[in-house]
Amino acid sequence: MAAILDPIPTSDAKRPLFAGVDVGGTNIKLGIVDDAGRTLGRTSIPTEVEQGPEDAMKRARQGLDELLGQAGIGIDDIAAVGLGTPGTMDIPHGILLEPPNLPTWHHFP
Repeated sequence: MAAILDPIPTSDAKRPLFAGVDVGGTNIKLGIVDDAGRTLGRTSIPTEVEQGPEDAMKRARQGLDELLGQAGIGIDDIAAVGLGTPGTMDIPHGILLEPPNLPTWHHFP
């Protein structure tokens, strides 16, 4: 696995910029990268499965907003967001089906 280097300054970033969200049973990892795949910022928050998916997504958005602020950019600077989740997704309908380690997230949009 490649080492994650320190974030690059936003002024050095090659546009467009992208956000990534990796939802796991223990943590949700968030990151912002440039078109060359270089990291502008990253963080991790606890999933807190027992609080439900709405709470986790609210906190994930707050984490993303903090990363954007640290990078000195806004949500409009993000060209696309990639989402990784456990289990199967119904991508055309935007629904998590039955993630095995997120039992309260079944059929969550």
